[in-house]
Amino acid sequence: RKTEILNNGELKTEVSLPAADRKRVSNIVDYLDDRGDMKDFMLAYTPQLLENVEEDDDMNFERLFTRSINIKSKLDTNEPDWITIKSVNALKSQDLASYESVWYISKFDDEFNSYPSKDMESQIERSLIEMVVRTDEINVHDQWYTADCLTGQNAEMEFIFCCTDCQLFIGETEKRVDRIEGMLFFRSTFSDLEN
Repeated sequence: RKTEILNNGELKTEVSLPAADRKRVSNIVDYLDDRGDMKDFMLAYTPQLLENVEEDDDMNFERLFTRSINIKSKLDTNEPDWITIKSVNALKSQDLASYESVWYISKFDDEFNSYPSKDMESQIERSLIEMVVRTDEINVHDQWYTADCLTGQNAEMEFIFCCTDCQLFIGETEKRVDRIEGMLFFRSTFSDLEN
């Protein structure tokens, strides 16, 4: 089946492609880019994408093209990236008055201060990974992502966690949190019973 992303020489910016076709387009563009032919292709077929672009030595034509038709390039999807998450602006907008305690969490690899609840670390890690892999808003050149604060609850407490510097490794076959640093606000989910 022919995948049409050009209409009378004009690039369609809203393309809905099946996963197999998205992968095929990404592979073709990656092949052209490896040969150094991606710029010539764009000059010939999609010059409008280059009109307002200031080229430099680090210009990535593969990513520019694939993002313009709303698909991820091979560079975005297959190569590992270190992503830094910061929630500074989100922290300012939280309603924190009802939380009983606040801790500063600083974890790097296996060296970290303790969490107030035994399963909170893994819950925060899972949530951070899910947040990153499901977003298209990552600045891949600077490799950072401004995110909302995480909210969660377990059997012991409710919490809000806001990253000041959380670092994740997102690879094709591996996804892990390497650093968690931020503010943790929490309160007990049960009330002390009076005698």
